[in-house]
Amino acid sequence: METREICEQIISIFNAQVLPGSNQPLSIKFADSGSSRRKTVLSSTNHTWTGQGSTDQNNPDMKGSQIFTASAPPLAGSKNSPASISPHLYSRSSGNEMNNDAHDNQEEKQLILEFLSNIRTPTISEIRARSALLVWSPPVCEPGDPRINTLNPISDTDLEYDVLMSDKGKDGKYRSIFSGASTECYLMLTDLRPHTEYHIRVHAALKSMNLKGGASDTVSFETNACEPDQPAPPKQITRSKTSIQLRWNAPNDNGAHIQHYILESDEASSISGQAGHFATIYEGRAKSFNVPKLQPSTPYKFRLIAVNELGKSRPSEISSFTTQGSAPSQPVPPSVAEITESTLRLLWSKRPCDDEFTLQMDDMITGHGFLPQYNGPEVEHIVTGLRR
Repeated sequence: METREICEQIISIFNAQVLPGSNQPLSIKFADSGSSRRKTVLSSTNHTWTGQGSTDQNNPDMKGSQIFTASAPPLAGSKNSPASISPHLYSRSSGNEMNNDAHDNQEEKQLILEFLSNIRTPTISEIRARSALLVWSPPVCEPGDPRINTLNPISDTDLEYDVLMSDKGKDGKYRSIFSGASTECYLMLTDLRPHTEYHIRVHAALKSMNLKGGASDTVSFETNACEPDQPAPPKQITRSKTSIQLRWNAPNDNGAHIQHYILESDEASSISGQAGHFATIYEGRAKSFNVPKLQPSTPYKFRLIAVNELGKSRPSEISSFTTQGSAPSQPVPPSVAEITESTLRLLWSKRPCDDEFTLQMDDMITGHGFLPQYNGPEVEHIVTGLRR
């Protein structure tokens, strides 16, 4: 400046003034004294800037900020009247706009998450032994919440749901049983176990924004009891020419104690002539039974049914066993099919009464007599390790 008086006039014009967008007055002083060039300093104590500036071009916080020019009114007595001064004002508006956008986006996501998490407890109906109907509602806005009005409407078709179920207790491990869109908001649960407690939660999600709300409250229910599961086939314990002793294990009773078992046999088919006709040969609470009065060397088929107060189980798979027979007559000697330097392949025939065979060989050099070489149902065998 030409004179101190002009500087003081400038200071008097700008000092205590409030720039647009700021709520703090300017404080303007001489930067130094002596022969150094004087510099006008504008300062403010407000660190949240929106379209405001600072004359300090060396401030590292101002890097990349926009630069605005402010013009002063004419000063009386100035040689350059109407005088103009151009202190450089650094604006943080660009950074704030980005920060505001990020803040707005974060706030919008938070509102959407609150909306998605506001999903009512689902309901269970039509409970059966192995199925139930799950119904839920889309998330709802809290009435009177003005923040929701700032969001774009979310259609039910934009929502997806994740249904989680646990059969290990309310605080046990949950697994997803459905994930996807469902404008009807219901799901028929199938393949459930009878007389079992289940716990279900539902999440709502907005896949377009990759947002998933918190879980609904848990709904708990127990499936109904029913007839027992299908039992395993009975097993043979011992057999003789005229009897077969059987044993079995108890199946799952599905919530109602097993009252008794029904053992059936197709032995009656030989009387009725109806192939595959099963007749009851035992009914009781025991888990074993000795089937008497059977014919020697005869196959028999058996199946098992479990009964509780709610009904009969499905029959077990069929098991087949044969009674022992009389000792077979002397078989025809085996024949030689092939001979090599150290092997001998033998063949023999099988009769209807034959089940298994034992092949024996006498090595005259060792002098041990006839020793077993093979035991089983096959009709041929290769003897190895022979000498010339």
